[in-house]
Amino acid sequence: MAVNSFTTEKGIRLGMSEAELVKRLGNCFTRFSNASGYTRLHYKIEAPSDSKTKLLSRANMPVYYATYKLCNDKLMEMEFGFEYP
Repeated sequence: MAVNSFTTEKGIRLGMSEAELVKRLGNCFTRFSNASGYTRLHYKIEAPSDSKTKLLSRANMPVYYATYKLCNDKLMEMEFGFEYP
């Protein structure tokens, strides 16, 4: 989806800094960086106890993920959803 402005229910929005993102979601992520200046933060919920909202139990799904792509400390792209078995 190509949009100029987007904000999730947790307040994650395009253009926010990495520090703002981590403040909202926590530091339980895997970081991937490359030489061209892009950084990806990958969050994953794999056990019902990993989420205070009981997201996996409510959706009856095994895994939820969110990947955030940053360039020059600004959130440029986000992808999130359930992994299907």
